[in-house]
Amino acid sequence: MKKRKDWIRKADKRKKKKKDRGVVDFVKITYHFFQDLPHWINELEDPRNPSYITYTQADFVWMGLLKNICSVLTMRSMGEQFSEEECICILRLLSGDQSLEEMSHCDTLNYYLKKLSPVCLSDLRKQMVKKLIRNKSFYKGRLSRKYWRVIIDGAGLFYFKEKHCENCLVTKIDREDGKKEIRYYYKVLEAKMVLSDRIVINLGTEFIENEDKTVTRNDCELNAVRRLLDRIKKEYLKLPICMQGYALYAAGSIIKLCCEKNWKYILTQKETRQPLLAESYEWIKQGDGAEKVKGTGKEQGTGSFVNYVERQQEKKRQQICMNTVMKKLIKREKRRNTDSNGSQILV
Repeated sequence: MKKRKDWIRKADKRKKKKKDRGVVDFVKITYHFFQDLPHWINELEDPRNPSYITYTQADFVWMGLLKNICSVLTMRSMGEQFSEEECICILRLLSGDQSLEEMSHCDTLNYYLKKLSPVCLSDLRKQMVKKLIRNKSFYKGRLSRKYWRVIIDGAGLFYFKEKHCENCLVTKIDREDGKKEIRYYYKVLEAKMVLSDRIVINLGTEFIENEDKTVTRNDCELNAVRRLLDRIKKEYLKLPICMQGYALYAAGSIIKLCCEKNWKYILTQKETRQPLLAESYEWIKQGDGAEKVKGTGKEQGTGSFVNYVERQQEKKRQQICMNTVMKKLIKREKRRNTDSNGSQILV
């Protein structure tokens, strides 16, 4: 629930609505940052038959974008709402197609999107991201004036009561009557790059797939993280990145992957997920080895952190392994020094 100081009165809402110019501001921002976007779209590999082309690729892509921006739920609703003359003028302005006289039918748009390769849209997104980085407009949002913050997190898409395909993830839900119900669902992993406090953009998407019945959801998500990070490194080879995520990604394999790519990382810690890491942190904190930061968050509280605590965790893991090996060796020697009657020979 919002606090009293965050409440907005009806009069303030009306004033805000007057200042909001809607699509006018959207068109201005688009032209400011992506002047060549219509040309980029038209340069995509066109899957249509050249003999039957009436609309440009920019017309179709901008129609789909405007549908999502205006929160239109269905294609049929889009066809009804976008038939106004003002909408056609806006689409003509955005796509650069001055010969556009009428919106295309929603089935035509569906046919085009069905045939268009996802790789083309991924390359288009990459062009837009690189354009924003080269503009230097968001350099203030970098961490330590160098690293771009990339947040990794999963998002659920669809849920089914019956198995949809072999790659569906499976979960069990407790119903009100006490019975358990099996649900199948799809989940994707998103990499979002933080440009400022209120602006994040998509850097990459990877589906979390059910690789095997014996593999847990967490293992599937970790495998998807590795695929996603490898692709980001391939597409943005020299981009300095600081990866951020929750405790699931604070695994040795993910940390090693970040180090190999010369990336920094900020990961949350959970005692049940990393018991040795938590023990190492508490040990360093008790010896005043942790750094403190005052005035963090809205509560203006005090936080503490330790850099490279995973190195202490690795040393402790090696020490535990050595102790385990030594104990096994001692037991083995005792068995060898025991005679067949079960009496131990003193040495």
